[in-house]
Amino acid sequence: MRNFFLLALLLCGLAFVALPAAQAQITRDIEANIPFSFFVQETKLPAGKYTIKVVHDTDQGIMEIESADDKVSLMFEVLDSQAESAPNSSVVIFKRYGKNEYLSKIYNGGNKYGSRLPMTHSELNLKKSGITAAEHPDAASK
Repeated sequence: MRNFFLLALLLCGLAFVALPAAQAQITRDIEANIPFSFFVQETKLPAGKYTIKVVHDTDQGIMEIESADDKVSLMFEVLDSQAESAPNSSVVIFKRYGKNEYLSKIYNGGNKYGSRLPMTHSELNLKKSGITAAEHPDAASK
């Protein structure tokens, strides 16, 4: 009986070690004034003020971007992302392919764990045609 208990304890310990570390991603809404039109997935959005937030009850896999005037609202899929260091303030990062801007990554200030958008078919086609992306941040207000 004692050996069984020790074996069960050992297996539980190994299972705990094998689990990936939980990482906080986007925990607060992010407000951004984006001065150019841009794509979120395959949808082009106009320049303007936006709020980006996690859609609750989605395990942080779905986010929503909504314009300040409530004319635009779009849900989109995100994946985990990790920056080299935590940004001082919240930031949204775009990829520029020629004249087209694509929302790429999102981070809350003080947290190096955030979210990234999967590459779209359009981005993959641009990349295949030899156009390289220039990644650039756009500061967010919160």
